[in-house]
Amino acid sequence: MSLGAIHAVLGLIWFILLISATRPLVELLRRPAVMKMLDRITGGIFIAFGARLALASNARWGLLLIYKASANRAAAISSKPRFT
Repeated sequence: MSLGAIHAVLGLIWFILLISATRPLVELLRRPAVMKMLDRITGGIFIAFGARLALASNARWGLLLIYKASANRAAAISSKPRFT
């Protein structure tokens, strides 16, 4: 059996187990209150990741590039990043 076939079989087994394990939770997960809570948790996680990215010390080059692009588009395209 080739590695590709083994990978495909293991993936199939994993998805069968995943579906079988979550099937009893369908009714719970379809409740509007639960869906709203999961949406809020997911949104909070995305906001936290975005804030972490914006506040990271190595992210300032991206913010600088946006600033340069708005001030002088040609200069922003031709400039090379300088990582410190």
